[in-house]
Amino acid sequence: IGQLIDVILICVGQFKDRYGLPLIIWRDSKELKGQVPIGPVIDKVGAVRHDVAADKDQQAEAMQAPAEEASPARISPSAPTRTVIYEPFHPLAFLFSGIGFILTFVAIVAGLAVGLHLPHFVAAGWPNPQVSAQIEQFFGYPDWPELVMRLGTIVVVILLLLAGVCIIIGRRHHGVTHMLRAVLGLMAFFCVLIVFSDAMSGSYFQDVVNMLNAEQIGPAFDKLLLSTQNKKAAAAGVLFLLSVVVMAWPARSRQMVLNPAHFQGVVL
Repeated sequence: IGQLIDVILICVGQFKDRYGLPLIIWRDSKELKGQVPIGPVIDKVGAVRHDVAADKDQQAEAMQAPAEEASPARISPSAPTRTVIYEPFHPLAFLFSGIGFILTFVAIVAGLAVGLHLPHFVAAGWPNPQVSAQIEQFFGYPDWPELVMRLGTIVVVILLLLAGVCIIIGRRHHGVTHMLRAVLGLMAFFCVLIVFSDAMSGSYFQDVVNMLNAEQIGPAFDKLLLSTQNKKAAAAGVLFLLSVVVMAWPARSRQMVLNPAHFQGVVL
């Protein structure tokens, strides 16, 4: 009997290992009293095994999700963009242009002095009659105001020529059109000098100087301004504004646009 029980136990153990069922054995009938039936226990054990399997499946899914996020995303090639290259800064051209504009300013100041006939004011005794006597003694020529006027005109022409050379050198990289505008503007300045000097010519110098010596400042300036109220002075003013516009006209900005080649690679 004992050997038979051992054989039965071995068979039941193999059955449990194969199908995963619990083995419950009672050797005494008293142990069966007040115990839980076998059916609910088996159902409970099966439910536990099902929950464990679900946890394993969830863990597998949780481990698989980061693998998908870690995979590198495909990056589409960006659209080709344009590259704009502006004209570089030329320090030598900037230097020559600056010198040319300074010479132009000095020429305009000298031209105003010649156009206002300042030598005639000095000859008339302003600001001091002794100054006129000293200048006449230096030149040894009683008609020295006209001589100074001609010398002043020559100085203005030389200054404008030097200014033109410097400005042309400074504008040579902007093209011929921009260089011609500088030449036309400087020629217009010289024409303004001639027209303004012709408009201010007259015999009012002595009257204005006498008023200034008598400390009649208001009437002296009124006499000076009345001499400018003519068509020639107005034409000189309009021509001066046009020459300034021509000189200050900016050059067309040149820029180079580079279009890169389209992407011809293979996207993996």
